[in-house]
Amino acid sequence: HGLATGGMFLCIGMLYDRFHTREINRMSGLAKIMPAWAFFFCLFAFASVGLPGLNGFIGEFLTMIGTFSSRAVNGSPILGPWYAILAATGVILAAIYLLFLVGKIVFGPLNLPHWEDTGETGIAGGHDLSYREAMTLVPIAVVCVAIGLFPYPILRSLEPAIQEHTQYVHDEIDRIEAEAEDSALVIEDSDLNAKTPSRQDAKEDEHDAITHAKVTIQKLRMNLDLATSNEERHAIEREITAALDSLVKLSTNEGANE
Repeated sequence: HGLATGGMFLCIGMLYDRFHTREINRMSGLAKIMPAWAFFFCLFAFASVGLPGLNGFIGEFLTMIGTFSSRAVNGSPILGPWYAILAATGVILAAIYLLFLVGKIVFGPLNLPHWEDTGETGIAGGHDLSYREAMTLVPIAVVCVAIGLFPYPILRSLEPAIQEHTQYVHDEIDRIEAEAEDSALVIEDSDLNAKTPSRQDAKEDEHDAITHAKVTIQKLRMNLDLATSNEERHAIEREITAALDSLVKLSTNEGANE
């Protein structure tokens, strides 16, 4: 986003140097006399819109996917589909006004404002980009295209920090869910206390063990999704199998005691 927006600001600044105005209604059809400027302006506008193959698409797509698939905590979603729909609406509105801007000043009939006393601009008194201006925009345009076509190196460099943050968030979610489940078990046990006070301690230990086993299995499954090697995945799968066996035994004992 910073690359595309910065490129558009540079293009508008170059336009202002020639015509000393930024009013959309005073100009149109600039592609006829400034084809190089029009190319860069359209490229940066399309990158801001999120056109596939440019840098804006990668960020918008990953943000939408992450927002849409956000998991719930105690039945209440963190973000979720409705937030993704709201974000997509913003993307559509941004595309509308940017494409309107491009169509209004780049294409259509040629209409130029008066630029008297603005000084010499462009190459040999022309209106298109000078060599210095073009060399200013080319690196930004190349990076926009490179990130859009080959985003993996940047995503790979961000992966360790993202995994660490994601694991922290998942651990906090598990902690909140475990606390809520423990609270529900305490209320349930307090109701049973009046009926079977002599078995209260044993039932509490069984409930705590089952809750701990469930939380352990959830964490192992999340670690399995984040595993990067087959050896690590096999080790985690063995731990999950052992935890499931333990949970089955605990649940069987609880049922027998009841």
